[in-house]
Amino acid sequence: MKNAIVMLMIFAIVSVAHADSYIDGTEAYKSGDYQKAYSLFNDGAQKGNADSQWMLAVMYYEGKGVPQDYQETFKWCHLAAEQGNVKAQSLLGVLYANGLGVQQDDQEAFKWMLLAAGNGDVGSQSSLGLMYVQGRGIEKSYENAYAWWLIAAGNGDAEAQDNLERARNRFTLDQIGSGQKIADEISAGINNK
Repeated sequence: MKNAIVMLMIFAIVSVAHADSYIDGTEAYKSGDYQKAYSLFNDGAQKGNADSQWMLAVMYYEGKGVPQDYQETFKWCHLAAEQGNVKAQSLLGVLYANGLGVQQDDQEAFKWMLLAAGNGDVGSQSSLGLMYVQGRGIEKSYENAYAWWLIAAGNGDAEAQDNLERARNRFTLDQIGSGQKIADEISAGINNK
């Protein structure tokens, strides 16, 4: 029992140190001190901190403080996404969809977008609507497209709202009705997480 308590205390101390590194890195990043931010994020990322891994992915994606490098973006983004970082899951979908740093793969893009959307990422929710309309990574489904746009629009996404307006003029009433039912089911699942 005593060993378990000691291990928990060590874990808590290490977790706080990772959090401090991430917070300090974020402050440096926001102030434009990209060298310091990189150093702090890299330290946390090497130790497995998903938030630090995510920020390294962002730095490589944007080319801030480091040369733009989509392979490094993919590497760090994938590590963070695997640990549940929702923003990383969404960006990983974008990387797969566009073949940035990884071979283009619509099914992988869909998988990661769906995961991020289910975890509440509004941009991914909107993107899923487009993927369903285009049949990218998944069979075409106007009902599912409408559902995801409805969810994203309800979460404030202006592009999804525009897509809904266009869909109302192009989709059948049955597709819209089915889409609304699907949206209700998906929303209930998201809200129950």
